[in-house]
Amino acid sequence: AISFSASDRIQVCVRKRPLSEKEMAGSQADVIHVGGAEPALKVLEYKKRLDLSEYVEQHDFIFDEVLSEACSNKDVYQRTTRELVEYVCKEAGKATVFAYGQTGAGKTYTMMGGKSQPGLYMSAAQDIFRMRDQAERDGTQVYASFFEIYGGKIFDLLNSRHACVKREDGRQNVLIRGLTEHVISSAEELMQAIGWGH
Repeated sequence: AISFSASDRIQVCVRKRPLSEKEMAGSQADVIHVGGAEPALKVLEYKKRLDLSEYVEQHDFIFDEVLSEACSNKDVYQRTTRELVEYVCKEAGKATVFAYGQTGAGKTYTMMGGKSQPGLYMSAAQDIFRMRDQAERDGTQVYASFFEIYGGKIFDLLNSRHACVKREDGRQNVLIRGLTEHVISSAEELMQAIGWGH
C-alpha cells in the first residue's frame, strides 16, 4: 500500500526547459545547470565589479526533484505524478499536481503534451482508467470538474464559465456550490473535457 507521511504532503519539483531557438540565435548563455547526486539546480549569475571586470556568482538550490531538459514528459510523470495517481486510485486519497512558472517556461507542454509525447494529463488519465479496469469494481465511475479561480472568483470551465461559490462544511472541507460534474468514460474523453475548459 502506498502511504504518504505529513512530510510528503507538498513536494516541489523543477523541470529545466531547453533554450529556445530565439535564445540560441541571440547567443544567450545557458545559466541553469542540472546534475549531481542530489536533486540540485545551479543558477549562474553573470555580474560586473566596479572596475568592470566580469565574474560569475553561483546560486545552488535543492528541490524534491530536479529534471533536466533531456527528460521526456513520460519521465516527468513517472518521477513526479504516477505515485500520486496510484494513491488516489488505490487508497481513495486526494492529490493535486499543478504547474507554476512564468510565460514560456513549459507549463502547457508538460501538462498538455505536444505532437510527439503526451503530457501529464493524458498519462494520468490513462493510468486512472487502467487501474479502474484492473480493479474490476462494478459501477466505479470517473467524474471531472474543471474550474478557474480568477480575481478571487470561481468559474466553472465546463459550464460556460458559470460563476460558482466556495463553501466550507463542518469538517473544514471546501465545497464549490454550482460546480458541475461530468461522467468521463475514457482518457480521450477526459482530454476532450480539458480541451473544452481551456
